[in-house]
Amino acid sequence: MPVYNGVQYLREAVDSVLCQTFSDFEFLIINDASTDGSLAFLRSFSDPRIRIVCNELNIGQAASLSVGLRLARGQYIARLDQDDVCMPTRLAQQVAFQDQRPDVAVTCTWEYSIDSTGRRTRLWRKHVASYGVFLGELLVGKTPVWHPSAMIRTAAAVEVGGYDAAFALAEDYDLWSKLALARHNAAIVPDVLVLQRVHEGRQSLERAGAQRDSLVRSHQRLVSQFCPKHQSEFVSLLLRMDDALWQRRWRKSDLASLIEAMAETIDNIREQQHLSDEEHAQLSRIVYRRLGPGVRLGKRAVRLPAWAYWLVFFALSPRMNPRIRRVTSSANNVFHELRFPTRVVSALWNKYTGK
Repeated sequence: MPVYNGVQYLREAVDSVLCQTFSDFEFLIINDASTDGSLAFLRSFSDPRIRIVCNELNIGQAASLSVGLRLARGQYIARLDQDDVCMPTRLAQQVAFQDQRPDVAVTCTWEYSIDSTGRRTRLWRKHVASYGVFLGELLVGKTPVWHPSAMIRTAAAVEVGGYDAAFALAEDYDLWSKLALARHNAAIVPDVLVLQRVHEGRQSLERAGAQRDSLVRSHQRLVSQFCPKHQSEFVSLLLRMDDALWQRRWRKSDLASLIEAMAETIDNIREQQHLSDEEHAQLSRIVYRRLGPGVRLGKRAVRLPAWAYWLVFFALSPRMNPRIRRVTSSANNVFHELRFPTRVVSALWNKYTGK
């Protein structure tokens, strides 16, 4: 199997930025006390747009992003990881899009995942149609804007306090949440403009547990802005469909009260964030489509006998069952894999040859 090659990936990343069709930019590179030869490589470039900042100590990605945000001088900040690749028109398309949409504080683009050899392994494509969709996805613990291709309006990021290192590895979700709470919008440019490299050295793979812990804490903080305090922990578990929700034995009346608290949370969001009827409908649709009709009917069905209540609940909201959710998630991943048959063949070959 190919090994992780930081400097080679960095070369591809830097070249992809310098070859952009939009050329009026400052290329701010934060070197986080690297020891693999990256700094010497970066200093070999003579392009005047490059500005290298070296951390004296390794402070991690979230803190380094804060350094970049503090030093950036442009109207927009387009970020790129050292192992990813920009398509030539990335900056031009995102700048043009955000110039036309002053309500949008952050955009991303469609993306391909690529492996260590540059082979495409997955297509990431979706839409964020409105503020209601942006906030709705955050509310169910999803990241509506992909960080690898993010372009952020600098003033908006500074306004909400920028990245928070306390939520390292989920600092993007936390920043999007703060932007949403400040009533800023987000959108996705519908074109594949970034290649996101997935390899054995990537932080999100090596520290998945820590990333999840940070996301959970940030999500709970978001939910607590709108939820009755005594219910906010369980409402956040319900919205994320977290397995930990079922570590407690729920009576049907208790679950009905929890669902009522979640509905109250949505009502509070509508009032506090001044959602239009359309935005409220879109946010509610995201929540109940994810959780299923059983959750929507959970309060009204409380008069049923306990056995019938639970039967109806899980029949109409099957993904609330952790086992079923894992099966459906695996099936979804297989579906995406099948769109790239060469990857499937390669994976099977490696499995049976022991490579």
